[in-house]
Amino acid sequence: MKKEELRKIIKEEIGAVLDDRRNKPFSTIEDWEKKWMDKLADKVHVHEKKEEISEALASFDSTEIAKRVKLLFVLLGKNQGNKGKLVDDSEFYVIAVDALGNGVSISPSNCELQPGKEFPEITITDMVNSQYILLNEILDIHHLFAVIGGSMGSMQAFQWIVSYPDFIEKAVPYVCSPRRTTYDQLIMQFRKEMIETYQNLGADDKQIQRMIKMSGTIFVRTPEHIIENVSHEEFPEYLEKFDKGLSKTFTTENYLCQLNAMITHNIYSGYNNSIAATAKAIKTEVFMIVSMTDHLVAPQSSLELAKLINAEVLKLDNNCGHLAVGCELAKCSEEIDNFLHHK
Repeated sequence: MKKEELRKIIKEEIGAVLDDRRNKPFSTIEDWEKKWMDKLADKVHVHEKKEEISEALASFDSTEIAKRVKLLFVLLGKNQGNKGKLVDDSEFYVIAVDALGNGVSISPSNCELQPGKEFPEITITDMVNSQYILLNEILDIHHLFAVIGGSMGSMQAFQWIVSYPDFIEKAVPYVCSPRRTTYDQLIMQFRKEMIETYQNLGADDKQIQRMIKMSGTIFVRTPEHIIENVSHEEFPEYLEKFDKGLSKTFTTENYLCQLNAMITHNIYSGYNNSIAATAKAIKTEVFMIVSMTDHLVAPQSSLELAKLINAEVLKLDNNCGHLAVGCELAKCSEEIDNFLHHK
């Protein structure tokens, strides 16, 4: 069979396999790929080898495949794993990537050549550029259906649609920021100087991580949420949780590395800090989820950009602060699903 015929069959079978996957979700991506290959093998002459099918598939326009397959790129900040119920992974081919500095990807804690404080300063743009190289050069993926990320992941999502405006169709940044507000910057600078002061005073990592967790809770939650969920009787036990689990993966130096990246985050920098000029360069369809009670990443910066790019916005107004999405997960999941499916 000629390669052109194989390519035609591949194009036809992409949709058929995806439809089958929607009806009968496979347990792993490997199952999906095997099913796809088996369907192709059944479709072509019996003497055709699977290696020849693979060769034809490799020569097929991967951008077209990506558009049909609906690759969804999930951006992680620190080592979060895939807790995801925000998107339906029985329908979307989900790729989750660990950001630089999180202790799994290259970081101060695991870099042999430049460990600890010798590790170079990185930016959100560096994270996105490394992800682009991973997709484009290593995985041979040249188009994404959507990118989704929360908190620092949202900063990466915003940077993606500015740095690579033709690469992605849709973006879902949540509890998000295209550029930190001055209030955000004050918090980040305080936390940075707190850590560096403790280090200069000789505090060990256990004490420093305790203060990172405690200050993080203060800014991540709202007073109302803590008062509502922690009684006076429970407070001593509540304090003890800040002593548990000294992280060997997300170390203090890793935290500082990513904190410095967030401090310098600004998607407008390439356009002379013009929000209007940056907005004109954005081609991606955007759906933002903001928390109106967020004390860690204030929503004003996102709302300002949303108006200029006509982005859809879901405003959450619960007392969960920066973790508002988790408190209304079903609602957020439904809204994201609607956004991903409408054309």
